[in-house]
Amino acid sequence: MVKSLDSKTLKEILAEIFKVDDEFIVPMAEGWYVPQVDKEKMRNETYVGFRIMSKKVASQKEVSLSQMQLCVKISFRIAFAGRDAEEFLNQVLFWKYNPSIRECFKNYNTTVDFDSASFFSYPAKELGDVWDVDFSAESIYVAENAEKNIVKDETAKKEQISSLIEEYIEKFVQDEVSFTAGEIRKWPAVDKVCENTDAPNICNAMKSVKQEFEIVGGKDGSTSFKVRYKHSKKGLLSESEDL
Repeated sequence: MVKSLDSKTLKEILAEIFKVDDEFIVPMAEGWYVPQVDKEKMRNETYVGFRIMSKKVASQKEVSLSQMQLCVKISFRIAFAGRDAEEFLNQVLFWKYNPSIRECFKNYNTTVDFDSASFFSYPAKELGDVWDVDFSAESIYVAENAEKNIVKDETAKKEQISSLIEEYIEKFVQDEVSFTAGEIRKWPAVDKVCENTDAPNICNAMKSVKQEFEIVGGKDGSTSFKVRYKHSKKGLLSESEDL
């Protein structure tokens, strides 16, 4: 599985870099650096805050028939509060020149623009200054190709509807029969696999039926599309049943 930069993986990266306990790496929110139980920790420990600020897709490409790759521009913020906040900040000043830091992010398919970093501070009660650092980065996301999955689903849907029409003709049609796409859409079994926008799929299914047929009216791709089928093997009519 391809790893990318998100809130979970950013926390993993910061834990690896700063070597602090998990409880001191926390998502940024109001009062994020204030311990919930032991107030003494606020003065004796250093908290590392983090937040994904924004994501924007920069480009996309298909890497295979089943996968889509996105290049995502991300802005994120890290912050330091507590005893060694400024010391932690000073480490970040040298990230640009540290290959091991680049490698940490690279392991998550992420490239950070260290030149874009901006540093600022604000006072916090009992803590002195809290330091924030904003970064820009690009991260690669890989996922199943939704569009290709849809095509596969639509193909299966067409085949299923075609089979239902063939079954109906085989069981209940002695000579010939005509249907519109709208009429077929109302069959209970078709309704189970179709949405309101599925008229084109039904029309394609109607043209895929393995029986002699003739298009006799309506607009292809709409519920008015009408086809006349001729039964190639005449048989006895049975009582109708819900398809």
